[in-house]
Amino acid sequence: MRRFRTAPALLVALILPFAAYPQTVPDGRIERGIRLFGEEKYSEALELFNRVLADPAAQTDRPDAVYWSGLSYMALGDAVNARRTLDTFLKEYPRHPSVPDALYQRARVAYTSGEYEESILLFSTFLEKYPDHSFASSALFWTADGLFSLGRLAESETLFRTLLADYPKSVKFEAASYKLALIRYKYRENELLTLLKWSHEESLRVIEEFQRREKAYEQALAVYQRRLADTGASLAVPAPAAAPADSDQRIAALNARIEELTKALAAQAPSPSADKSAELLALKAETLELLSLYIDWLAGNVEKGARP
Repeated sequence: MRRFRTAPALLVALILPFAAYPQTVPDGRIERGIRLFGEEKYSEALELFNRVLADPAAQTDRPDAVYWSGLSYMALGDAVNARRTLDTFLKEYPRHPSVPDALYQRARVAYTSGEYEESILLFSTFLEKYPDHSFASSALFWTADGLFSLGRLAESETLFRTLLADYPKSVKFEAASYKLALIRYKYRENELLTLLKWSHEESLRVIEEFQRREKAYEQALAVYQRRLADTGASLAVPAPAAAPADSDQRIAALNARIEELTKALAAQAPSPSADKSAELLALKAETLELLSLYIDWLAGNVEKGARP
């Protein structure tokens, strides 16, 4: 009888540890959660993974639950919890088979959050550790795209070209080709913006110089008018042989052209023609030169005591 009594006691002693931790063996919840994830029922999958994480007995399922929770948060657009969960997984389970995928997804979280510098570092780490991974071409693409977003076009172009050369069958091949075309347009855009900026600055310089000379001529004219008034002379002085030939006619013609161009430019929208603007400035400058010569001639004649 003692022998039959001890046998159940031994059985209870052997069963008790498993009764206390009944789920140390996987119970299928992770598989069900993954199936829900595949059906795009991310909230339901996350709830199931969280139950596993809250169960102290489900130790064997915990790493997978953390990993798939991170992916579920990503699918739900919760970057904060996705980042936190994937960082926890990478830190606590560095030998887990899903570490390469988790590192890639962690880099994707940084990229989609606009943290391009961090994403570039994480993708570079991924490529350095797992160059033969199935996500390698995608990691290269997102690294190049992050550089593009940061305006580092030369580096971005190099990586996109590397992707096209090394991964001709990549799912990112067409996207990389498109990005290279964008980079070429971006180069042209930057060149045009630089040219426009230079042209604008040059136009401002020319206008300022024109206005400065115009003001100087106006001041000189005022001085000569006072001198003429003091001597009783008039501005209606006929041009002698020494004066420039048909200066009055040329000035009148230039002023007419200036008025014509000014009206044409005013009628244009949204911005005036660069060619007509340049011609207008050139004509105004020529008119001022003729006026300057005319004024100088008047001044010289006044000083000599000329009369009309």
